[in-house]
Amino acid sequence: MEIVIKNITIIRYRSINKMSIDINSNNMLTICGANNVGKTNFLRAIDLFFSKGTNKFDPHTDVPYYIAKGSGGQGFSTKITVKFLYKDEVVTITKLYEYKNKNKVLTVTGFGKNKRSLSESEINNVLDKFQFVFLQSSNINIPELIAKIVNTEILDLGLKNKKGQDKALKKLQEFIDISEQMVKSIEDSITSMIRTTTYDIPGIDTKNWKVNIGFPAFEKLADAVSEMTDFTVFDTNDYKLDTKGSGIQKIILFSLIRYMSNKKNKTFIWGLDEPEAFLQPSLQKQVMTDLVDISKSDYVFVTTHSNLFVDLNNIEHTYLFLSDNKIVEYTRKPGIKFYKAETYISELKGYDKVNAIKEHLGIENNDTWELVPETIIVEGEEDKKYISLLAKKLGIRLPLVLPAGGASKEGVLIQFLYYKNEEKFVPKILCIFDNDKAGREEKQKLDSKIKNYNKMIIKTDNIVNVDGNVKVNCEIEDLIYPDLLFKGVNNFLKSKKYNQIKKSDQLKRNDKVYEKMNILDFLNEIVSVNNTDKERLDFNAESLKKYICELVCKVIEKDNIIEMDRKYPEVKKYLQRISDLSNF
Repeated sequence: MEIVIKNITIIRYRSINKMSIDINSNNMLTICGANNVGKTNFLRAIDLFFSKGTNKFDPHTDVPYYIAKGSGGQGFSTKITVKFLYKDEVVTITKLYEYKNKNKVLTVTGFGKNKRSLSESEINNVLDKFQFVFLQSSNINIPELIAKIVNTEILDLGLKNKKGQDKALKKLQEFIDISEQMVKSIEDSITSMIRTTTYDIPGIDTKNWKVNIGFPAFEKLADAVSEMTDFTVFDTNDYKLDTKGSGIQKIILFSLIRYMSNKKNKTFIWGLDEPEAFLQPSLQKQVMTDLVDISKSDYVFVTTHSNLFVDLNNIEHTYLFLSDNKIVEYTRKPGIKFYKAETYISELKGYDKVNAIKEHLGIENNDTWELVPETIIVEGEEDKKYISLLAKKLGIRLPLVLPAGGASKEGVLIQFLYYKNEEKFVPKILCIFDNDKAGREEKQKLDSKIKNYNKMIIKTDNIVNVDGNVKVNCEIEDLIYPDLLFKGVNNFLKSKKYNQIKKSDQLKRNDKVYEKMNILDFLNEIVSVNNTDKERLDFNAESLKKYICELVCKVIEKDNIIEMDRKYPEVKKYLQRISDLSNF
């Protein structure tokens, strides 16, 4: 590479207060961590830095809320700095995004050797050598993205910037002939890459697939390239890409990434958010192999929940993101405390770091998750923490507990299908669902598919209320001893200077008017009534649920669990029932 990236530092961007990552001898970074810990924010920040202008900067979203509201205007900014090595000189470029007088302001500065100030043209010359492509794991229109890549990167025939464009338009037929020849070459190259990517992947036969790029007759050259190109793949039909399944769309996307890395005049930085989504494990392995190869000439930054995208032999360039939750107070807003969620990088090194990443991903070696005879799959990290801690305090030994990251458990179950089972046992898996709308729908869906998972024994169950009953909208917090839950919530309310939940309010939990309301909705109602002069809190918000979980777990650790067991015996009975999968 003519120019390389040495370091990325991000200050005050979403959940990242300050983070610095060195890019040393390896162009591929792998980032793992729990859901909502801030992994994607790292990629978004780099996307913001390499974009032009302030269009992608949203001060009300990108500047952390506690800073924007708590500082009274001070520090209402995001700062991103990237260090490059260019022609044996370390070049530092900083972009400061500010919000002043209801206007977005961008200040770009650059320094070279001996703190020499860089001119605007020198800065642009460095930045123009890179193109950052951000591929989100969800809410991504893959056909639209692929069309954009094809139109703006692949099908650039070099006419837009040449003199005599009018003459080219007059010779339309000549242009179309040349275009068709070039497009045919592109079609053949991408088709070949698709077949290479999926070679010997069980269940995927691409030998008869054929990429087709429709290039119609047109009057306006710019419109033709940017708006009128169709992208189709012939497998068993010649329908457009958006009619294909998500997995097929992802295969095409990664094939295009490989193509673009070979045909380029810039260095690409691929920001891939959970590339494993929609891909079966054997295909994940192939994609990972391709990305390692691409990283030899381009940068590849990956966030992942899949062990197949973590190379424990390259642990130096694998990062475990964690989050910390605090209450902060600012001198400009005395008496008002703000909830602060901050993303940071685990400082563990060597063996300890490897073990932490293994524990997070649940992996035993570099190519498979830990496969155990009995496993419980729950919805999220909070479910795992609550259930595991209660069981530990009550002397109950649970099987391995894995969080699915949502109501759907199928992503984890599909992984189990491809594990190396050296012991040759039949895994028994219990999937526990909330009894809210999403949980009921996913439970019903999985129940109808259980027979397809013939390599394992699967059962589904619901989380129960503290009295042992499955109630409408019941979630993990409804299983927690209410006395301890209220104590943890009151600790939070006290720190926020909100009126706490009184004993008389706690007793209302059993009133008929609240019987179809889960505990979090009940908290929303009671806290709002008791604090009409304060901002309404939403205990269903993921960030607040996570923070309350930490506070309640601290209470459970310290409190007399025996007294709670006598008062609510059904909690222990439920945990004993889910801990014993031998009767499957």
